[in-house]
Amino acid sequence: MTFLDDAVDVLAGNADDTSSALRKLLVVGTMMKSEPITEWCKKELIGYGDDDVDSYPPYRRDLPALVVVRWTGYGGSIYDHPLERNLVPDELRRMFSYSYHEPIAELEALPDGGERYWPLRLVQYLRTLADERKVPLVEDCRIYSVKQILTTTQISGVIGAIRNRALMMALELRQAFPTAGEPGGPTVQDEGVRPIVNNIYTTTVLGGTNTLAMGENNTQTVN
Repeated sequence: MTFLDDAVDVLAGNADDTSSALRKLLVVGTMMKSEPITEWCKKELIGYGDDDVDSYPPYRRDLPALVVVRWTGYGGSIYDHPLERNLVPDELRRMFSYSYHEPIAELEALPDGGERYWPLRLVQYLRTLADERKVPLVEDCRIYSVKQILTTTQISGVIGAIRNRALMMALELRQAFPTAGEPGGPTVQDEGVRPIVNNIYTTTVLGGTNTLAMGENNTQTVN
């Protein structure tokens, strides 16, 4: 059984061990000398934390997030209320979306969803707006914290997108190059291999944008 066979078995099954399949695809990409495939696998395994958000894959980037404000009042009273995006200034509206930088293993470890708190400077800014009655407020209370709510449905969608892309990539690579990833198998340095591999990467990871048809006479630049 090849690395691609192993990856397909894991990704097509019900198990959540996506990391294992991605490590197998990382071996395949490395053996084929395909930088786009190896870099994508590495990023999914270790996360995108140091990257510019605009460079995240589309299935991880700018997904809507519920924002909840915690208000505190007299006697230690606490009130949690959702905040509507259209009721805050433009400079705060980006905080109503979330870009998932976490490694796949960390995402799979969030079966109950998650929370991400706003930076203190933005909380202080929202607090000032509330004091000036420029945003909705709870009377006689003060903003204590603001957080984004990451739902289980959305996290499952991100994980599913990663698994689906990895599976489609593994299937297409196996169909085009059955011995890919094995000793003596094809590499992108072989004639006609690079454009096909690049096309497989682009159509699966980027969701069909900026693609060219398969074939030895096609060329493509993948950054």
